[in-house]
Amino acid sequence: MPDVHPGLIPAIMQGAASFELETNAGIQQYKHLNVPEDAGETEIMATLQAANDALNAKHAAKVKREFEVAERARLERTARSDAWAYIVSGAGSAEVNGEYHRDGDARKNGARSYRSASGHTLSREVACGSEGWILGRAPRASYAYQTKETVAPEENWSVQEHGAAPAPRVEEIEPIDAVDRAKRAGNAAFNAGEMEAAARAYTQAIAIAAKCTGAHGLDDDLIGKLRANRAEAFLQLERWEEAAADADVAIESDPCFVKAYVRKARASRGLEQWEEAASALRDALEVSPGNKSVLALLEEEHVRKLVREGGDATLSELAALAGRLRLLVRKRSSAKDVLAILKQCPSLLTALKLVHDPNDPSGRGYVSAPNHDAQVYLRLATDGFALLAPLVHPMPKQPDLLREVLETLAASCLECATNQVAMDKYIAQVVPLLRAKDQLPFDVLRAAVKLLGAMAHRASARRLMHDPGSAEGLMYVLSHPDGSQARPATHIITAIHEMNDLATLGNLLSVEGAADVFW
Repeated sequence: MPDVHPGLIPAIMQGAASFELETNAGIQQYKHLNVPEDAGETEIMATLQAANDALNAKHAAKVKREFEVAERARLERTARSDAWAYIVSGAGSAEVNGEYHRDGDARKNGARSYRSASGHTLSREVACGSEGWILGRAPRASYAYQTKETVAPEENWSVQEHGAAPAPRVEEIEPIDAVDRAKRAGNAAFNAGEMEAAARAYTQAIAIAAKCTGAHGLDDDLIGKLRANRAEAFLQLERWEEAAADADVAIESDPCFVKAYVRKARASRGLEQWEEAASALRDALEVSPGNKSVLALLEEEHVRKLVREGGDATLSELAALAGRLRLLVRKRSSAKDVLAILKQCPSLLTALKLVHDPNDPSGRGYVSAPNHDAQVYLRLATDGFALLAPLVHPMPKQPDLLREVLETLAASCLECATNQVAMDKYIAQVVPLLRAKDQLPFDVLRAAVKLLGAMAHRASARRLMHDPGSAEGLMYVLSHPDGSQARPATHIITAIHEMNDLATLGNLLSVEGAADVFW
């Protein structure tokens, strides 16, 4: 029974039913003590003793449960453990510290043996009726731990004749942990652009997983993802056959892994196996119907096929122009040469479309409309517009080049959803152009607004209209009469209406004179 504060008995006699006392189990709360009103000190002490005994029993039961949970976890760990390696640290004998890896398939007394680069071993030994783990260089023991367990203990090793205090800490590395370490190293190398190092790290992770088949956490799903990761590294290195083989394993491991199908398609394309590439993408679309990324890739495969077959004159001409454009831009050739090619692109990105025309005796007529295949090919040939994006910035000395880049991008994005998605990452580059309305020629600003109109269904483009400088530049252009077929004001208003984007509309209407422009 804990020591009773002198004021406690009188407090209970006066009706106090809840309070705290310091006991062997720490601070305990006593609540709702049932003490008769006329109880004396002896009866009150007996009630307190009973309450204290109940609390101690409750605390003991909690400690027992926690021990049982920890023991079950230990037994489960021991039963399934097959450590890939151990890390020894903090030993007074510094040469003992380091990583200990499996000594081949060697086992001693029911457990694996491990060896460090310095020649020290970690093994389970049985001698003179006792058994346990020994850490040292045979036959000298530096540290020991007596136990029947087949997993090396983490702490509380005893210092032996050839060791020095303090005793080490021994950290177990399970196969899943070793795989994860190698995988993270591969991811870090990949993100740093070091593809050879990434492939090596993923290969190490795959080798550990293969060596430890059936170990905790090493399932087909993990192995499939590792192979898919290595496939991507191989793709970056243009090692097409190895990438295709890894992608096949990833698909086999997880038939719903869309990225694996895409990587299979890219590897097949690198091997010029066109039908296999298209087939892999069709399989991906079956797994993930409506997947926009896969649909975009299928579009690209389709136009690649048309270009290879050479039956579409427009695509053939565009392919020749795109090839020259890539070469000129990468060599930083003269603006005049690049401009000459860009001037030809918008017309190739449009085509005549047959429509019903009640004013024509035949009932038919033709209008200019986007050429979808040509649009997709331009995206493909410019690496998703990455080739053209660096040219989209204020160029007071090269206004014609800037105008034609914007015209080409606008023609490429008009009514082409996949191109609009690709352009999302670059559309913000029109903001400095619209803000510079007093420094740039009007035709350049009009081309920028035309691109914004072609992208108006995308939230990325409408967000730019919330920038005060961009909104002012936009309304400045729209305030001028425009009889062209582009009609960016119509595209913008239609998109705002269809997307029910009242916030963007309100922001544009806040610009002076905007109401007269729109209505």
